[in-house]
Amino acid sequence: MSSGKLPIGESFKYEEGEIVYYKVDHHPMLIEKQVVKKGTKYYKVIFKNKDGELMENEISEEELLSSPPANRAKI
Repeated sequence: MSSGKLPIGESFKYEEGEIVYYKVDHHPMLIEKQVVKKGTKYYKVIFKNKDGELMENEISEEELLSSPPANRAKI
């Protein structure tokens, strides 16, 4: 399997532009981009830190799926 491509028949759970909440502190994050690395699904997310500065990170889909499904929205 090459990096950057999903296996046939698989799809991402969350779409670009969707807001998800991080499971540790339920902090809202905006999904900017869907990424595949070595067959694993990741999302590039943007969020504000405690000082109000925009930050970005990559979080695996598995980690987001373990978050409670409530309070999800799409903008």
